[in-house]
Amino acid sequence: MKKISVILCLIVMGLAGCTNNGIYSEAETESGHNVSEDYSEDEPVQKLTLTDAYVRSEYTDGYLWMDLLSEEYSSMDGIVNKEGEVIAAIPGTGYEGKVYKGHSEFEDGYAFIFFDTEVHVLDTNGDIISTQKIGEDNQLASYGAGYIVIENHIHDFDYNSYEYVFYNPEGEEITKYVPDDGESQEITYMGGGVFSFNTVTEDGNKTNDIYFSKTNKWLQKRIGYARNDIPVTFGKSDKRVIDCYQEDEGGVLIVIDKNGDVAEYRLSIKPEHAETIIAYSLISDNYCLVIDGDSIFKGESISVLDLNTGDQTKMSDTYFDKIKNAKMDWYSEYEIYFDNDVFSIPLLGDDGEFYIGLFDVNCNLVSDPVRIDSYEDYSFSDGRLVVRQRDADVVEVYSADGQELYTVNDKHGGYNLNQDIKQEYSDGVFIDITSELRDIRVYDLDGNSLYTSLNTANTKILLCE
Repeated sequence: MKKISVILCLIVMGLAGCTNNGIYSEAETESGHNVSEDYSEDEPVQKLTLTDAYVRSEYTDGYLWMDLLSEEYSSMDGIVNKEGEVIAAIPGTGYEGKVYKGHSEFEDGYAFIFFDTEVHVLDTNGDIISTQKIGEDNQLASYGAGYIVIENHIHDFDYNSYEYVFYNPEGEEITKYVPDDGESQEITYMGGGVFSFNTVTEDGNKTNDIYFSKTNKWLQKRIGYARNDIPVTFGKSDKRVIDCYQEDEGGVLIVIDKNGDVAEYRLSIKPEHAETIIAYSLISDNYCLVIDGDSIFKGESISVLDLNTGDQTKMSDTYFDKIKNAKMDWYSEYEIYFDNDVFSIPLLGDDGEFYIGLFDVNCNLVSDPVRIDSYEDYSFSDGRLVVRQRDADVVEVYSADGQELYTVNDKHGGYNLNQDIKQEYSDGVFIDITSELRDIRVYDLDGNSLYTSLNTANTKILLCE
């Protein structure tokens, strides 16, 4: 098997040393590698008469998962498209003695189905396109966007080592990572088919070996984890802040994209809390919302960086003081969103009430802040602000310019509010995840109902006895 060593030495934050912390091998591909023979590529459509259904996720990539009950099967995981069609369903009973463990959400057109001895890659047609066997010495290390990483434990009486083999959605081996010390490694999935190993250089400094599956590229670059409970992931954006540090004139912000391209930006405002910037800053299209500090008052630590021009716009304290009923009051436990070049900030009014303010990339307030019962009861995504008013038992939906579009109560009379679940748009769809078969609530961006019942006429039944 042909192996090509790749050594990338990049200096980050003044690190003087650079070392090869792993072997990155481009492996010969074998068509149909490790594809299971336990199923047909064209699974037969079987009769499915539903007796109940429970929503268990939001839409991602055009699909969501529901718990299904039917006359034919007592428990199933079903895949539902935006037209309410159940594309495929997986009985929870397992098959051929294998124990069903669950599934992942869809990402980039793929999802995963987990059993105790194997992992399947599923496409949006409901077809299983490849399978990887797992066992005591071949563990599932990570997965995402159709790619699977298997940790192989290679050992005998006088030898003990680990290697990490990457497979594409078709089940072909595409690269391999072998740690220098041969020890088991921590691997982080960053989203978008990007995987990272935490490593240490020869001089003892921490770094990361990062694999970008879409471009088959390895890169050695430090990801500055700011807090253990906040992973550095891409989320909805194709770009992510991975590092920030001070300089005499200001600072430097380092951004990476899903293809492995790295860009550095000069900050005209000197960073005070670089770790917070790494953890909380958000990117929407070609703008970065720079959040500097765990506690923010009057916008003094918020700015927007134009990634095309490098211009940085600071939230003006003087301007903000002029906004009626609004003082900025944000702490790290409260959510900030950045979507469609509009960002949302929790505000505290002069009247002591809680508000949500929407701001454009010039840090100007888009409209009057929206009052809310609790900072925890709002979301902003897909250009829609969703506000849950506990006292009035109502869910309100606003556009990105602050105009109220509809309430879920008006669209679906007699709304029963679940106090424990945050309602939000995902993938352009609002679905009340407390929905059941007899009462499905799912709306498009304008509040139009997408479907009220499930269609099982063409459902594929996968992996069952």
